[in-house]
Order: sequence, then structure tokens, then C-alpha cells
Amino acid sequence: EAITAEPVMNPAFSRVHPTRDLLYTCTESVAEPGMIDTWAVDRETGALTKLGSISAGGTSTCYLTLDKVARNMLVVNYWDAT
Repeated sequence: EAITAEPVMNPAFSRVHPTRDLLYTCTESVAEPGMIDTWAVDRETGALTKLGSISAGGTSTCYLTLDKVARNMLVVNYWDAT
């Protein structure tokens, strides 16, 4: 059973917010710009609700991490080496 009804293009990496019910995923493609998607996580069911998307600034996005206070995100785009 799917945990979201939203379409998702090749989620390559996921990162959970340390204090909020949020999941960040990045899409990976060499043909299309990568996207960072933010999802609300339902603690009871595990269902995901897409909150928004933003460009990853490159292609083949492969890694996400948050700083210690979870205010800034580092995004790695493999294909563009950014």
C-alpha cells in the first residue's frame, strides 16, 4: 500500500527533521533538474502529505543533510558537482 497519493520521481535520498514531523527527499535524474520535496509525516499511520518542492539547483541530486539547529540544508548534486 502506498504511503502517499502524490506522484514522486525517483526519490534518491531522504532526511528526517530531528524535532518536527517532516521528511525531506531529493529526486535524482540526469535529464531533469533535481527537486527537494518536503513531506508532513503522520505519526500514527506513516502517511505522507506533500507540503512543497524547491529546485535543488542541479541534476542527479543525491544527498541532503541539515545543520545542528535544522535551519540550513546542504544539498549535493552529483552530475553537476555542486
